[in-house]
Amino acid sequence: MKEIRKNRTHRKVRWDRIAVTVAILGGIFFGIKALIAHSATKPTDTASEIVYENTYETKLESPIPEDPAPQYLCGIDVSKWNNIEDLETSDDFVICKASEGVGYEDPQFVRNIEAAIENGKYVGAYHWARPDTNSAHDDAVNFVQTIKPYLGKIMIVLDWEQPGTVGQTDWAASWLWEVYSMTGVKPVIYMSSSVAADPHYDWSGDDYSVAKNFPLWVADYTTDDGGNHVISYDVSKHGWETIMWQYTGDGVDRSWSKLTAEDWENACAPTALALRLSVD
Repeated sequence: MKEIRKNRTHRKVRWDRIAVTVAILGGIFFGIKALIAHSATKPTDTASEIVYENTYETKLESPIPEDPAPQYLCGIDVSKWNNIEDLETSDDFVICKASEGVGYEDPQFVRNIEAAIENGKYVGAYHWARPDTNSAHDDAVNFVQTIKPYLGKIMIVLDWEQPGTVGQTDWAASWLWEVYSMTGVKPVIYMSSSVAADPHYDWSGDDYSVAKNFPLWVADYTTDDGGNHVISYDVSKHGWETIMWQYTGDGVDRSWSKLTAEDWENACAPTALALRLSVD
């Protein structure tokens, strides 16, 4: 009998333990359920973590380029000294030397510009100014006669770099306005950043000033300590609108242009103002 009572006592103890265990499990269950419900009402912390992670990933996927080339049209300028057959598929535009001074046409102008057009490039033509030997009018006539077959298809450029003459801004203004009147196309002027920014040269002024009316193609081959291309002179001083930047002349002259494809085509087309000037 004593043994039977002992077994009953053990059974009683086991039932007590089971009851306690059930109570504990129930408490854990309802505690977890309450915790889940509480977390669902506070999404702020989780949401902020997601936003932070997405923002960080976006920054990594869209780095700021060291140079602006990926954002712009890229191209080259050529003359008789360059091999136009070496055009890269990445070149968007080609600007060809057409003439210089009076009575001179680049012997490879037609070959170069025809090759550029055939390869589907945006094209331009430039004239090397010679204020040291000729009048602006005579230089302008030589240039227009040379490029006449391509008018409407090309950007027009005055190459302003003849040594000892870059301060003759009146000559440059006369050439630009005459060519504008004769062709209906507004020219671009090319020069180094030091010339464009020089306070001693009068590029600004009245309504017929160069800087206010003709866009700038600036040349500057400077690089900073990190190897990034930079413009070393502030060319905005005279009010220039800089649309192109020649950043290297290593082997072949290379430039970036802010113009879009549509802008380039518009720059080649005659304007209403120029047509009125030519009629007058």
